[in-house]
Amino acid sequence: MKLDDLKRTWTQEVEALDGNQDLGPAIEMLEKETISFDKKIKRRDFIETFAAVICIPAWLYGLAKADHWMEITGLIILLLACIFIPVILWKTRVTETDKLVGIKSFLLNEKAKVKRQISLLSNIVVWYIAPIFSGVMLLTLGANINADGQLQLGTHMWTYYGFVFILSIGIYLLNKQGVKKKFKPILEKIENQLNELERAES
Repeated sequence: MKLDDLKRTWTQEVEALDGNQDLGPAIEMLEKETISFDKKIKRRDFIETFAAVICIPAWLYGLAKADHWMEITGLIILLLACIFIPVILWKTRVTETDKLVGIKSFLLNEKAKVKRQISLLSNIVVWYIAPIFSGVMLLTLGANINADGQLQLGTHMWTYYGFVFILSIGIYLLNKQGVKKKFKPILEKIENQLNELERAES
């Protein structure tokens, strides 16, 4: 966009805000909400990336000592998960926007940002839960096969599997609830402000 076009767009948007006393404060409030949203996402991404990085040496050590194919396969899956999960989070990373580029551009960018996060969490089973769950299952099953090739699972292992299964369901439900209660409402607010701005400009 050329400088003259940018100035023209900014002038039109400012005039639209001046003509609608409710729109300006609403966008200011929305901006504060998106800043808080960005901080939470960045904190989540940092924690997940840190957890993945510190697990990599453990999986590599286990891989060096593993001797059963199930155990090896599980460790490889977990190792790949620890590499790809941070990459996936980075690709949908939060990018800061500035209203100085234009209020409409700011809102459109925020809309795209929130939609990426909704898509990410809506598919959490594919890129997060399934790899970790299957990796843990294969790793522990392989570790409990004796020299005769017989699987030996005690009560403590069944309890462990039950815990992992319930934890996986809990992660899925928490993220689903987060999309419904936190992400979709802010997306709706952004869309409403875009509609209000377009009406004010027309």
